[in-house]
Amino acid sequence: MFDNIYMAPIMGNTDSIYRKIFSEHFNSINKAIIPFINKFRIPGDNRIKSNFDLDRQSGIYTIPQILTNDSRFLSDMASAYSRAGYNEINLNIACPSPVMTKKNMGAALIEFPDILDKLLTAYFRNPPLPLSVKLRTGMKSAGNFKTVMDILCSYDITSVTLHPRTAEQGYSGSIDMNSFEYALQKTPSSLVYSGDINSHEDAGVLKERYPELNNIMLGRGLLQRPQLAEEIKKECTIPVSIDRIILFHNSLLEMYEKHLYGEKQILDRMKAHWVYFSKDICNGKKILKSIKKSGSLKKYRNCVSEIEKYKLQK
Repeated sequence: MFDNIYMAPIMGNTDSIYRKIFSEHFNSINKAIIPFINKFRIPGDNRIKSNFDLDRQSGIYTIPQILTNDSRFLSDMASAYSRAGYNEINLNIACPSPVMTKKNMGAALIEFPDILDKLLTAYFRNPPLPLSVKLRTGMKSAGNFKTVMDILCSYDITSVTLHPRTAEQGYSGSIDMNSFEYALQKTPSSLVYSGDINSHEDAGVLKERYPELNNIMLGRGLLQRPQLAEEIKKECTIPVSIDRIILFHNSLLEMYEKHLYGEKQILDRMKAHWVYFSKDICNGKKILKSIKKSGSLKKYRNCVSEIEKYKLQK
């Protein structure tokens, strides 16, 4: 149905450990974008290399994402990722967080097409790696969207991932299909659609309406239903047992215990995953509440052991 199904970059969830363990338990995801780095959270070369080693083991083509409006920082980080072995970077001009948009980064760059153009001009003078872009339609409106798309199409951008909402909308509200259709017209082979794909039916409707669309990105729908990409590939619902979810969970927990430091860091990461795991489990709200209350790994494991008696809703 689609050439590429991407895993979305979701901070606190889709880290290198998650991507590796996911690939061992589920399939049909062939590309992933790493949650962004910026000047305020710069990984060292050792961390980048360690993440690359995990990504290589996953077999998923993985693209580091950079959130910046500084061409030197963009080039420097692209060089660092190139040294580690990555083959592409992604520029984030989609992040809706006010913390970032107040600094004219993320989705705020859409409001300053001239700054974006200068950023890309400087990067492409001597690009360390091919560059793709993740994009929204604007901050409060799509007034600059066509101008930004025209700018992107004037450079050798490998792909454009579009979430057809404004930053103000966040992750809810009406999808702007007019902007999406303009982007699809401009980049029919390399456009990646992102937004509200929570079932294989959702993907099927999208493909039926836009048969030329070849690439999609899955975010919260995939975290809730890890088998979602498999369902889209096979065009059917795939029942998943609670045992399969628990095996996935146990592998994640084991890996986090090896790589993270301290119970709190491990618990915080696992609790973030249960926000989504719990949605498809009967009595999921009750389960999530008890998991969130657990203050130690011992209490957490006791909560999880109780989950095996529950069933998935569908």
